Amino acid sequence: MLHLKMRPGSVIPAHIHDGVAEVLYIVEGGFMNEGRPHAVGTSLHVKADQSHGPHPTKNGCTILALWSDKGAIQNANFDDFKVTTPVEA
Repeated sequence: MLHLKMRPGSVIPAHIHDGVAEVLYIVEGGFMNEGRPHAVGTSLHVKADQSHGPHPTKNGCTILALWSDKGAIQNANFDDFKVTTPVEA
């Protein structure tokens, strides 16, 4: 699990996690996924090997991200993160 604070104007580019499902929970602020805004208290569920994002935030936000490899407990591994589309400056 990761407690992530995104600064205003930051973006997580579209990406995929090999073999790992992801749940995102919006704690505070404005969070977007694939052009759609999501309110505080919303959870997003992404299946393993599914591309998702980009995740921009205009005014900043705080999210919780949880990864699971088909139910097994594992240490956080950020090597599975692969950008799938470039971010425009």
